[in-house]
Amino acid sequence: TDLNIEFHNLLGKASKNRVFQIVIGSIMTVLTHYHDIIPSDAQVSGKGVKYHEEVLAAIVAKDVDEALRVLEEHLTDVRDRFKCYSKLLEAQNQ
Repeated sequence: TDLNIEFHNLLGKASKNRVFQIVIGSIMTVLTHYHDIIPSDAQVSGKGVKYHEEVLAAIVAKDVDEALRVLEEHLTDVRDRFKCYSKLLEAQNQ
């Protein structure tokens, strides 16, 4: 999780886009909260690493369209995971 946060923070800095940095910071705060409550999952972590490798490769290749495509896919996956986590937490609290 620390490497995940570091990757996202470096990506935000490299973008030089303040809005992107704020969005990444917000997502990482929520993600850290969920990881404190729900045990980590090797499959989920592996998917995250795959997305990160693909984004980095697209950035190195200066392929903006591919970088955006992978980021969108990654964010959709994260959103869907947050929805599942929220349902799990609601069920635990009932």
